Amino acid sequence: MNIRWSISTGAVGTGQMLPPVRQLSKLLGLSVNTVRLAYKILTEERLVVTRPKRGTVVIGTPEAATEPRSPQDADEEMITAAINRAFSAGQNESDIREMLLRLLAGAAEKRSSPKAIFVECTDHDATMLGQQLSRELSIAVKPVVLDSLEDWIAQEQEHLSEYQAVVTTFFHYREVMEAMKGRGPQVFGVVVENGADARDKMAKLLPGTRIGVVCRAQDSMQYFLNALNTMTGGTASVRRAFLHQSDAVRNLLEWAQVAFITQPCKSVVEEMAPDKPVFFFYDRINEQSIAMLREYLVRAPGSQ
Repeated sequence: MNIRWSISTGAVGTGQMLPPVRQLSKLLGLSVNTVRLAYKILTEERLVVTRPKRGTVVIGTPEAATEPRSPQDADEEMITAAINRAFSAGQNESDIREMLLRLLAGAAEKRSSPKAIFVECTDHDATMLGQQLSRELSIAVKPVVLDSLEDWIAQEQEHLSEYQAVVTTFFHYREVMEAMKGRGPQVFGVVVENGADARDKMAKLLPGTRIGVVCRAQDSMQYFLNALNTMTGGTASVRRAFLHQSDAVRNLLEWAQVAFITQPCKSVVEEMAPDKPVFFFYDRINEQSIAMLREYLVRAPGSQ
């Protein structure tokens, strides 16, 4: 195998990056599967290691591969190779030590600063509610859409320990728990509600106002009806329809004076009734949930 020979002769040294599979297959005129198999064999022989988002790196020679190797050995060899490259580039010992200490301090600070993931079913909700968490808790929050959570976990597997919490609404708590499968940080469910502005507008609805409620079949319609009854004092006339019931939704919007919907229904409702006043059922995480997360993150390992 040419790559193995190049490693054994030193033509490709420890710490050097190998080309991506597709790039090398095109360069050599081989199939992608052939190159992928070659990389797999090299990995099994402990000559290279592939790290997500970093690529494939040479970590040893055929002679060294006969000895048992640990992940720590591989990491030490990669760091040693980087130091040797720095010396070769003309840096002195003092400069390299200063660089390593700076990088180590930055990495330690990054790991100790609380970070969280916020998961919701739409990009709008994940971003909006994630920004609220970040603002009120003074932490970094990564918004993740529920449908892409599995892919995100696979890509970030090595970095999950950097996050102190995975947060989602109780609507999707079970799905998020199943996706996490006990990996990484603790999962928290939070309660969402309407902000003061929205509640004030709702309170001004006249008794007998015709309200149409639209949500998806997998959402809790009864939860929304109960919330609406509380917010309007039971004075409104309410009808409901699920998003997949196109004719029922269209008839409902023709009857209703205002619509109360969940965020995923926005584009459909706006298309069917572009002039209809629309309210969303929630636009913020409530104070009790924020307080719970604040207390946990202050006490979480690595938090200050």
